[in-house]
Amino acid sequence: VSDVVYLGEIHDNPWHHEFQVQIIEQLVHSGAQPAVGIEMFSNGQTGELMQYVDGAPTADDSVKAAAAAEKRLRSRLGWKDVRQQEWFSYFPLIEQARQNGIPVFGLDLPQGIRSRIVKNGVKGLTPVEQRMVVDTGFNNTVYRQLMQEQFTRSHCGWSEPGLLGRLYETWVARNDAMAIAVSDMLKGSDRRPVVVIVGSGHTRYNMGVVERVQTLNPDVRQINIGFTPVQEGRNAVEEYLDLTRIDEGAARPAYELIWFTPAVDREDPCVKFREQLERHAHGQTSTTE
Repeated sequence: VSDVVYLGEIHDNPWHHEFQVQIIEQLVHSGAQPAVGIEMFSNGQTGELMQYVDGAPTADDSVKAAAAAEKRLRSRLGWKDVRQQEWFSYFPLIEQARQNGIPVFGLDLPQGIRSRIVKNGVKGLTPVEQRMVVDTGFNNTVYRQLMQEQFTRSHCGWSEPGLLGRLYETWVARNDAMAIAVSDMLKGSDRRPVVVIVGSGHTRYNMGVVERVQTLNPDVRQINIGFTPVQEGRNAVEEYLDLTRIDEGAARPAYELIWFTPAVDREDPCVKFREQLERHAHGQTSTTE
């Protein structure tokens, strides 16, 4: 039995969210009563999440009252203007927690702090801001290189050393915050398992949040599941392992367990990115007239 179960997702794949709900439902039915941590919410939003969860539904609840409670939660979380598709990727997890009386908590740093680190670095934060960023001492040059290569790919091949360094600082700070949140939940007197709903990049190769939680809790038992879309033309399991050497040990697969899912169609973001760069190069950036 695992103390921590990672369900690594691609944020905009609805199949991943559907499977997450199913897995948690199975855990509840088995009597596990897990706590659920969600990357999309910050540590500081946990109170709003739990206030909603503690409003346990009764037989007298009307559809109108339930809709009003959801609307209040969405507003308090700052998700009022977020697309419906994004909200309904995560609200079912919150509602599931409410229906079953299980804790749900935010994993991440506040968005404002994340943006400030990207812009200024951790050392550029005010003392009050720095108190929110706990350094757990992670240092791995191979992982740093892997992540900076990933950041460059996600920016369509464009990179700038200073920005890459701050993006990595932000990434590590977020991993630290999420690992601390999971560790805090593990210290609860009821010793319930923790399910972690997180982008699969934060758990790839058993690094990121997984490695930090293990370091902070040496005896913890973890299982790292990565939801992985099946790609056309890639038919062998070996093509999805993504074996990578992080340290002196053997090469690691991306995840301990790969859960294959359908893929979703999406536009190539690099097409739009290149168009923006070209307009900028020719002095065609939009201005207010």
